[in-house]
Amino acid sequence: MKYFIDGNNDLVESALYKHTDYQSFLEWLEDKQELALDTETEGFFNHEKKIVMLQLFDGIDSYIIDTRGNKYIEGLKGIIEDILILGQNLKFDYKFLKMHGIVLNNIYDTFLAECILTNGLQNRELGLKAIASKYTSKILDKSVRNQFINLNDTPFTEKQIVYGSEDVECLFEIREKQLEEIGRLELNAVLDLENQPCLALAD
Repeated sequence: MKYFIDGNNDLVESALYKHTDYQSFLEWLEDKQELALDTETEGFFNHEKKIVMLQLFDGIDSYIIDTRGNKYIEGLKGIIEDILILGQNLKFDYKFLKMHGIVLNNIYDTFLAECILTNGLQNRELGLKAIASKYTSKILDKSVRNQFINLNDTPFTEKQIVYGSEDVECLFEIREKQLEEIGRLELNAVLDLENQPCLALAD
């Protein structure tokens, strides 16, 4: 199920997700050992750009959080820092999270895994849309991505909320298929080596 938390209290009703509150979200986070994570931001990283949407998925439910004008992100410090975080090109997201004092310690990056699996191949595609299409039945509409720039306080549309959830809901399946191939090629140690410096490079 998809759950949406609206930081500006401008509720967008939909049959595609349910509205919930931040306390319910924190209760959902309890005892989680791993989560898929993604963010939508005001653009490429600099210290003035902000996260406008945060998405988390546990393999069953996804939470999409409007993070504009509130402190929802800071509330994750100490909760997601030591669990396994799955993401696509996590260096990007981590730079934004680090500005809120969140330090990730254990990650699986589908982008880096795909770099390893396709190393040396010409015309390889490493974006999430291509990887999702390769390993899952999901077709991601990435045309929505640029709609998060210059939103200011404009409420998210249903399409933007669903887009945010779909970006995290494919990551567990991608990881499962990648790890099958990583194991077959005996590249687990290489994958560990690639994931560890990702966080240092973001720092």
